[in-house]
Formats: sequence, structure tokens, C-alpha cells
Amino acid sequence: DYGYWVQAIGERASLSDGGNARKFINYFIARHLFMGENREEALELLKSHNATHLLISYEDVGKYYYISRIGSNETSDKSSLIPVFLASPDIQQEKKENGEIILIYLYQGDFNLDEDLFYEGKFYPKNLAVIKSVVLSVRTKDNQVLAFGHPKVIIVYNGEINEVPLNCIFFRGLEYLYKEDYGYEGCLYIIPASDKNKNVHSLGAGLFLSPITRNTAFAQLYLFDKDERNYEEWKGFQKIYDDSDIAYELRFYSQNNQVIGPLKIWKLNYDDSIKTNPDYTSVKLDI
Repeated sequence: DYGYWVQAIGERASLSDGGNARKFINYFIARHLFMGENREEALELLKSHNATHLLISYEDVGKYYYISRIGSNETSDKSSLIPVFLASPDIQQEKKENGEIILIYLYQGDFNLDEDLFYEGKFYPKNLAVIKSVVLSVRTKDNQVLAFGHPKVIIVYNGEINEVPLNCIFFRGLEYLYKEDYGYEGCLYIIPASDKNKNVHSLGAGLFLSPITRNTAFAQLYLFDKDERNYEEWKGFQKIYDDSDIAYELRFYSQNNQVIGPLKIWKLNYDDSIKTNPDYTSVKLDI
């Protein structure tokens, strides 16, 4: 959607814009770039078009459902969304020794599973089983976060309510992984929330990422902020611009019920392992 303002304001060519002159390009960008499963897949598409930079806006969080639909095949294999789960104002707390406090957060939302899930002999089918909330314990001292307990998702299906361990949360640049037992391989990406009085709660909301979304190039680059500086698996993506400090960090604004965040730009560096694919530039292709 923002291809035109990249051209007009940024004075750069874009691979895609609202004109959709090449009917395949949006499919390719959605499937192999935004939802690409590794650096090679994403870079091959970009190199085939001689792209020099990648730009991602916070608007793509809200548009992710449509992007994933555009990039899916006839079985909707990539279709998903990134819902906002809001922390309930009723937070339980338990005092511990040495001034430490355990806070129990209940993040509430709605997410219909985008893949079948099996856990402890129970079957939760995609599209029918619904994750309604995430339970997270937070150990604090002097209002500072010290540690997180193993989170759980609450799944509702067929009139039953069950708990399943959630194996990932992300908070302030750190990814917390819980692998001591099998659970749901999604992730709660915790972001601040601003209420109607403009008070900001650092743990006030979370973006819920399914396993399909969590491992995409979009999530790994834009949300988890990985690039070639610290992660060899994303070699070729060098972040050169991030206006989080001068604009907005990623957060939820309850005033307009919207997620707002930064614009990020990566310079693309292709090594010899990245090949071009003529299918990506063809004007006649049966997909």
C-alpha cells in the first residue's frame, strides 16, 4: 500500500504499489518475503528484482491478516493474524521475601488456531479451537521486572477450557524460551499499552504470534529485531534505520484501538549463495 509514498516522498522505486501492474508481485512479496521462512527465501526474491533496501512499517502488523491471505496457496497454508491481547486490570499479586512480588497477568484476546494442535492426548482443530487468554507470572522488585514464569494459553474448544504451556515470550528486546516440556510453539510479544488517560503500562498488551507467524521473516526482522549484526541466520539484512527513538516504540493505544510503532529499513547484502529466480520476474506464471 505504501509503495506510492516510497516513490513520491522517498524518491525510490518500489517493487509493489497500489497499481498492481504485475499481478504476481504482491503474492511473491507476501509469501516469500513477509512470510519467508529463512533468509535465503527472502533474499532470493529481493535479489531477483535487484532490490537494494527493505522497508517495513508498523501498519503491517494490523494488515498482517490480509498479507498472509494474499501470500497463501489454495489451502490457505500461510493464513494467520496478529491479534492484540490486553492485560486485565485485575492483577493478582503475592508478596515474596526481600521485597519481591509475584504478579499474575491475564492477557485477554481471541485467536482461532491456524494449525491443528495436539497436547496431552487432546486434539484442538484449526479454526475451531480458540485461545482466549495468556496467563503470565512476573517476578518484580521496586516496580522492575526480574523474571517471568512459564506462561500458559487458555484454549476453549467443544465447551472445555484447558491450559497449554506457551513456549515463548518477548519483552524489551529479549526472547524468553521455555523448552522444559512440550507446549504451544507460539509467542506473546509484550508491548506497552497507553490508556485513555495517556498512562503507559509497560506490560499492558501483547501481540499474539502463532508458530506460523513467529518464524516468518516479518516477525524475525521487524518484531524480534534480528539482522546480520547479531544473528548469522539473517545475514544479508543490515538494519540502517529505525525511528523508534524519535517517533514511536511499538505500543498499543487504547484511545484509537491501534498498534503504532516505528518504521525500519534494512540494506540488503547478497552473498554468492543467493541466486536469482526468473519465475519471480515473469509476467506469465501459473501459480
